[in-house]
Amino acid sequence: MKRVLILSFSPIASDARVLKQVRLFAGELEVTTCGYGPAPDGVVEHLQIPDEAEHWRKDPKWLLSRQYRRVYETNAAVRAARRLLAGRRFDVVLANDVDAVPLALEHGTRVHADLHEYAPKQNTELRRWRWFVAPYMRWLCRRFVTRADSVTTVGQGIAEEYAREFGIRAGVVTNASPFADLEPTPVPDDGPLRLVHAGAALRNRHLETLVEATVATRTDVTLDLFLVPNDPGYLAELRALAAGSERVRLHDALP
Repeated sequence: MKRVLILSFSPIASDARVLKQVRLFAGELEVTTCGYGPAPDGVVEHLQIPDEAEHWRKDPKWLLSRQYRRVYETNAAVRAARRLLAGRRFDVVLANDVDAVPLALEHGTRVHADLHEYAPKQNTELRRWRWFVAPYMRWLCRRFVTRADSVTTVGQGIAEEYAREFGIRAGVVTNASPFADLEPTPVPDDGPLRLVHAGAALRNRHLETLVEATVATRTDVTLDLFLVPNDPGYLAELRALAAGSERVRLHDALP
């Protein structure tokens, strides 16, 4: 049976996109996962990266001097994952996002890179990120992602941008839920237009715009938000913003 490593610098047991990969392959292949948090169901082994080894922290002196190899090698999550994977080789490594690809190339006979977003522009609303981290992401793409045996991303426009800038030929695997054979129910003529948003409570998604628009519109509208508490402070701000409105309701996220 082929040995597959699914590598992700995320809590895999609660990462929807990565869990789909685990569920797809766990029944047919010998799947090992490496990431944060507890083991997802169905894997033969889970290599847990310690929570304190934060993958997003990058040494600013190496970023500023553009010594990108050192940026990668000194990252706490990379170091922790490398210790866990020492001496191991897999038939296939599925690397989730750009940061996982260099390590995947060290441990996989074949490597598939799943690029969840367009990495060089993912946080460009932040000036420091745009100046210092974006060039590092472009280096990872040019130096490592171009060496992957296959690549996917979440949308056609992003795939086209990877091809235009780096010559990377990426397929598209959307973030769609598994197929459900459902029929839409009729919308009542006399009731409000009911809007629902489900997702992460992240400041750069500007969810306050949805709340403000719902409060301001003259149309008969309600808005229900089901949010994962990624940023508890931002979630508290949204709750305060919606507190005076009967139209907007905030709910805990659902499985």
